Amino acid sequence: QVTGAIGLMYSLPYQQIQNEALASPDRTALLLKRFLLEGAQKLPTLKNKIRSQGRLDLQGTHQLMHQYFNQEPTELKIHQVYPNPFTSQIQLDCYLPTLGRYELKVLDTRGRLVTKQVLNNQDLGQRIIRLPLAQINAGVYLLQIESSTSVVTHKMVKIAR
Repeated sequence: QVTGAIGLMYSLPYQQIQNEALASPDRTALLLKRFLLEGAQKLPTLKNKIRSQGRLDLQGTHQLMHQYFNQEPTELKIHQVYPNPFTSQIQLDCYLPTLGRYELKVLDTRGRLVTKQVLNNQDLGQRIIRLPLAQINAGVYLLQIESSTSVVTHKMVKIAR
């Protein structure tokens, strides 16, 4: 029954679950485990009849997942950069709080600009942005997304093919 509950959780309509499962299966499994353990309620009618001791009422689990995946941030936010490490391109899963101009910058570990991409007139909200980076050398980099009011940074690693 627990396996079925986990399968149900993966099938819920949250695109971020699928994105995270592809980029980091281990981390996604731990996140779903946390939702399951914190949200599931004991059903006394099943106690001592199944191994999970009746913890199959998933309403609380679904509510936790809904709160987690439907948060509307009020500020610029990077949810995830994947794959990380990468070989040729990354996808940036981010939240853009306002309409306008954004700059994506890749910096080396000394803070030197390696490449930059300007995003004009981007819609606000959750976005997946692809950034080709085949031309940069293997190493550790910082990805910055910058608006007129804030800057957010995320560490990433380029590996050789």
